[in-house]
Amino acid sequence: MVNNDPTFAFHVNLKRFSDCGHWYPEAEQFSGNSGGWASSIVVQDIVEKNQDVIAVVADQYSTTAVGPAEALSLNQIPYCSSASSAPTFSDKIKNPYFWRPLPGAGMGEHVFRLLQSWKVGRIALIVQSDDALGASTAADIIRAMKNHGVQVVATVNLPTNLNKFSYLYAKASLEQAQARYIFVCGQGSFSASLLYRMGKLGFWGPKFVWMLYNSPKPYYGDPLQTYGPDYYNYVQGSIVLLPTTVPSTVPYVQTFQNTIKKMGGAYFYYSYGTGASYDCVMMMMLGLNQLLQRNPSWTPQMLATRQLQSHMNYTIFKNVSYNGISAMPATLSDSGDLLVGYTASFYTGNYLNLTSFGQTSQDGSQFIPSTTITPVFAANTTLIPVDGPPPLPVIVDTMDTSNGKVMLALSVSGLVICAAVLVFVGVFRGSRVVKSASPPDLVVVVLGCVSVYVSILFYIGESTDSTCTARIVTLVMGVGAILTSLLVKNLMLVVLFRFKAAMGKAEAARLRMGTLILKFLLIGIEALIAGIWVKQSGVQGVQDVGSNRVVYECQDWVGRGKQISHFSVALYVFNGILLLCIAPIIYGLRLVSWGNMNESSTLTMIAVFWAVFFLSFKLLHPLLQTRAPVLKQAFVFGLSQRQLWVFCLEAKCWKFGLIFRLTSRN
Repeated sequence: MVNNDPTFAFHVNLKRFSDCGHWYPEAEQFSGNSGGWASSIVVQDIVEKNQDVIAVVADQYSTTAVGPAEALSLNQIPYCSSASSAPTFSDKIKNPYFWRPLPGAGMGEHVFRLLQSWKVGRIALIVQSDDALGASTAADIIRAMKNHGVQVVATVNLPTNLNKFSYLYAKASLEQAQARYIFVCGQGSFSASLLYRMGKLGFWGPKFVWMLYNSPKPYYGDPLQTYGPDYYNYVQGSIVLLPTTVPSTVPYVQTFQNTIKKMGGAYFYYSYGTGASYDCVMMMMLGLNQLLQRNPSWTPQMLATRQLQSHMNYTIFKNVSYNGISAMPATLSDSGDLLVGYTASFYTGNYLNLTSFGQTSQDGSQFIPSTTITPVFAANTTLIPVDGPPPLPVIVDTMDTSNGKVMLALSVSGLVICAAVLVFVGVFRGSRVVKSASPPDLVVVVLGCVSVYVSILFYIGESTDSTCTARIVTLVMGVGAILTSLLVKNLMLVVLFRFKAAMGKAEAARLRMGTLILKFLLIGIEALIAGIWVKQSGVQGVQDVGSNRVVYECQDWVGRGKQISHFSVALYVFNGILLLCIAPIIYGLRLVSWGNMNESSTLTMIAVFWAVFFLSFKLLHPLLQTRAPVLKQAFVFGLSQRQLWVFCLEAKCWKFGLIFRLTSRN
């Protein structure tokens, strides 16, 4: 046809290859599995041994085509596929010379439009995980569902070679997720086996909707013999999305069909793949012809000797003004895929006959239902099944809830008290009594309390990765500052009273400097561990789905084994050591004879409080798990930190009365 058309500036010679090099008859029996080493043979034959080959048209399955697509692109040889429809080939960084008259990336948008028309918000996926088409299509659908807020309740990855354990695993996963709409991402034989076996396990009927993107049939043989005489009963009502093709009533399509039927005999099976192969050849020829017309100095001889390969990436085939069998007109997207919508159909149960009930727009922006036909689902029901059980209430303590207001009140009231104390100390910082109370230590304690009170604010709203991180960092840094200041100050008192002899100014200055360095060293170590923890930890906000509610919680796991990170352990151990240091400090304070300087009672109350707090947390957590764990934790944190704040300042409060008396006398 091309060689007889005078509008073409060149003559075409054909060479036939198999996935293992030159073509041989047995290659027709290839099942479509990965070519592996054999694929490298055909690439080597084309690139090195047949340098007169300037373009390739193939009908390899996606899994087989992965290697040749990248290798031919690397060698700047355009490659059109009529069977590789996996979205992975839409990556034009890896495959700049690969294109196809088939849709590729973006199918998830079309799936969403159909679900949207049914008001469906939950879907499960069963994926043929070791198949390029299945895996990449699933990723495309999941991405689209996430962008549009549709919940993917389960993603079940299964191997190509299914067995009874595969079906039982899929059944258990779907039951746990209470899935109703199930999309199968895999080859036709994978879908056929899954539909039949899962139907036998009870996953068929008016409350289930199985969705596909290809025809569910085995590679070879009659499905009634492969599976069972009731096979078509379990296919009935399944929904399939197929690329919208040019109507067979169009004259040139009728001519094409009659021609290939005549060539193939009475029983030649016609499918859209045959049309895609024809479109591959015609678009390839038209694109190369336009390439020669672009520059008068470029000749067919230059084309035949691979001198123009650098100009032959997929972009020259995007729009060649061609009405094809696959689409009218046949144009490509920026990812080298055919721009075409999808037709939604249901299987009638009479063999694999389909009835269409609508189609999506070419860009996937809308679903256009049929005005005369409505979908018929499993068991011949026309009612659109619900997408799952009634949604569980999601407990989120926002500012509009009473719980959120309580937490806000806890935090704000504590911050107000902290601010008042800081102002008070600042105003009377010159007083001898205030100086004796060690204002720097008091300021550090108050700032630590500020950090702890701020942590309560991060319990308001959803538990995101950032808020979970902020809760922990502000809490541990605040507690660390409080304990460090109290411990170091009282350690200095123990040292002073242990040596009965008078201490000179130089020695006293060294002691003060030593305690100051120790204080900032401990706070610095805490800050360093916390900083590394923020970078390295796996803390994240997750949904905890219970029997009657959904709450947001924080989890600090790293890796698939759900192991707590080393820096999380370091953070908790460091603060635990600070708490344990209270005991020897209290023991040492027995030597301090000045009652107003002895803070053993304050430290004892802190130790007792934290022991009671952790014990209460462990006992109450299981009892309150079904209500609002986030509220419970925030409320307990709020009360605990307020009491800790009061305990830490108790030894200082008596001095404020003296300050008032001194100021009133003045």
